[in-house]
Amino acid sequence: MARPRQPHRRMQRLAAVVAASAVAVGALFWETTPATAADATVAIDVTAAAAVTSSAAAASAAAASPGDVRVDAVATEAAASSAAAASSAAKSRGVTASSGTEDDDGRVVQLTDSTFKEEIAKGGVVFVKFFVTGATFADVDATVHTTTASAYGVSAYPTYKLFRDGRLLSSYSGAPSVAAFTSFVNRALGGDGVKLVPPGELTDWLALSSAEVETSFVGVGLAPDGAFTKTAFDVSGVAGDRARFGLSDDADEAVAAVAAFLADGLDPAGANTTAATAGVVAAVKPGVVVAYVAASTYLPRRVRVYDGGVNGVSSWTKAAALGAFRELSAAHTGAYLHSGSPVAVLFVDGDAPDASTAATMSSVALAAEARDHDDRATGRVVLAWGPADSSTLKPFRAHLGLANAPLPALAIYAFAHDATYVYRGALEEAPITAWLIEYAKGSLTATIKSEDVPTESPSPGEVVKVVGTTWESVVHAPGQDVFIMQWAPWCKHSKAAWPALKDTAAALQGIRSVTIAAMDATANDAPVEYRTKNFPTFHFFRSGEARGHEYKTRRAVADFVDYIREHAATPFDVDINSAGMAGGAASAHTGDTQQAQQTAATAAAAGASTLAAGAGNKEEL
Repeated sequence: MARPRQPHRRMQRLAAVVAASAVAVGALFWETTPATAADATVAIDVTAAAAVTSSAAAASAAAASPGDVRVDAVATEAAASSAAAASSAAKSRGVTASSGTEDDDGRVVQLTDSTFKEEIAKGGVVFVKFFVTGATFADVDATVHTTTASAYGVSAYPTYKLFRDGRLLSSYSGAPSVAAFTSFVNRALGGDGVKLVPPGELTDWLALSSAEVETSFVGVGLAPDGAFTKTAFDVSGVAGDRARFGLSDDADEAVAAVAAFLADGLDPAGANTTAATAGVVAAVKPGVVVAYVAASTYLPRRVRVYDGGVNGVSSWTKAAALGAFRELSAAHTGAYLHSGSPVAVLFVDGDAPDASTAATMSSVALAAEARDHDDRATGRVVLAWGPADSSTLKPFRAHLGLANAPLPALAIYAFAHDATYVYRGALEEAPITAWLIEYAKGSLTATIKSEDVPTESPSPGEVVKVVGTTWESVVHAPGQDVFIMQWAPWCKHSKAAWPALKDTAAALQGIRSVTIAAMDATANDAPVEYRTKNFPTFHFFRSGEARGHEYKTRRAVADFVDYIREHAATPFDVDINSAGMAGGAASAHTGDTQQAQQTAATAAAAGASTLAAGAGNKEEL
């Protein structure tokens, strides 16, 4: 009889973290926010494993009053240890603990398609985790309650979403830690960071901004619970004090504030900035977002206006919050990752760009802002610069394939596709501007990062080394069925997979129609559609077919060979048992992915690796 599948270790750890976070949140509310604590509700997950259900009571700890932080029992020994520590702190503040998954007083929340809307509409903050059955049981089983999961765009597990007063406020993509969960939920209880500016006070509100504020965003005539408010919550979590947000119902006041803001500002040279242009003033009307941008090292004080409607307000605001041609420092890497916008980075030799280069790039940045209405949907590129050899940018520069490039070097990096576009022209305004426009049109071809082509051919029965420039010629070689692994030298799971891959190549050395290959994906780029953020990743390319198929099951020699034999275009047979390779380096693989998540909270502390990690360094179990 098959044993019941046990929850994956990482999911057990997540359950422990979430349970402890809920208790910590409850204790925090009791201590610091008694006025709002009664509005707090956190719906947390259950990890159910038959072998350890007896530990459920010890593992569950929930704040009963006054925060009513609701927690499901976590049925693992690890959860019991983490939750007990947090529970002790909560009890010392008068927070009552409760346990069990069938609490009559409603502390335990299990959400379904039929109860989801009603539960989140009760008011307060609800932190929801969407799960897949088989890894852990949780508040919303996304494989069962597909209507709810689909309505909120859930396609990966676990997924966390934060609701407030019946509306989706934000999705959580940070690190799975007690501190991160607690901070995230506490921000929701403290508001979005959006100031409802009273009539007649907008100019004063702008003038009273602190020196740290780089951009003040004002939604003119926008709903307080709309897309702008959601974006403000997300941006405030990663931008910190660099951006602030307000709402005003008076378009005429916003126009007056534009003139006052610009007239009061000085550019880097000390001269008064140009007064508000007629175009900017005319664009300020109900339904727009006005960005009042402070002067920076290379750019003057200025005002930008977004009038593209609700669908683009989030991406525009996130990009605008990054500023134009600012230094890409360790403290700000999380904001760049979070924005999702492609970034054009100028890597410079030394601590700053020279005066001529800075002037050129400043002009390019201002021209890009002026074109923003033309490339609003997909073409917006944020310009930045940074010291090429800084601990923050050196690994990122290597990831883009520019480790040995002459400086200054300029490249666009699209986080969404892990694609790099290296600029090869002169550092002059006109050609750089034309290059950015071509990117916005989708006319540029991504630069392929590649090691040198191997000079020696592999011997029969050896794994074929693939580099970026040989991918197409190897995987689509005529008459060849190709099985290829993308791996990373630092990845322990990649190292564990190598023996089985080598033994597979040896076992099939007499099969002329099959190629076993591997590529170091940290030093080489696969085509965009096969680029991976998980290591190792396997693909099979059947001879004569344009598309490859990802292989996601076990990593034993017998499993590799059986899969290749079943899917090969050219039939073959081989007896690997006689070669003593049937077992190989067996490794069960269930498709669970160990995410190397980076957030703004960790960006400053891990500046050297954050951008490289966001660019594609994850480890698959």
